[in-house]
Amino acid sequence: ALEQWSTLAMDAPPGTPWLPAVTDRIRQTASELGEDIEDYLPAQPGQTRDNVAVAANLSPEEQQDMIRSMIGRLASRLESEPDNVEGWRRLAQSYEVLGEPDHAAEAYAKALALEPNHLETLLRAGLAAASAQDRTAARGYFERLLGFLPKDSDAYRTVSEAIGRLNPVNTAN
Repeated sequence: ALEQWSTLAMDAPPGTPWLPAVTDRIRQTASELGEDIEDYLPAQPGQTRDNVAVAANLSPEEQQDMIRSMIGRLASRLESEPDNVEGWRRLAQSYEVLGEPDHAAEAYAKALALEPNHLETLLRAGLAAASAQDRTAARGYFERLLGFLPKDSDAYRTVSEAIGRLNPVNTAN
């Protein structure tokens, strides 16, 4: 989650009003995990302590609204930049953070259309599709992923097991 918040913040233009809320979340989470905060914070010249203080006073609902607004702007920007594979991955990860696997799966599908053999994206697309209850898509992503993995590896066995769990259960009555 920390990396995903960081990605959201790094994609934000300087002075974005919701950015202080996200950077505050990054600071808090990094501190709780014992991580170096500077590894996750974007270098934003327009960010001030006053902006961070204002965002810290927002309710969780207001902070969530700001984050959703930022994700909406990223999605809109990608409509005019459809070949931005990293942007589609960031958008998918953002939807994962929000708990919207169906939207995440759609964004991963767009990233895979641009770079079909990206292993991490295949894995994440499969997981998102499975979370969205799209067993057919999840199985397809995982089966493609298997083609890149050594058959004697733990990764191959793990993905094979995931495919097995996606197969329909016999429901003979």
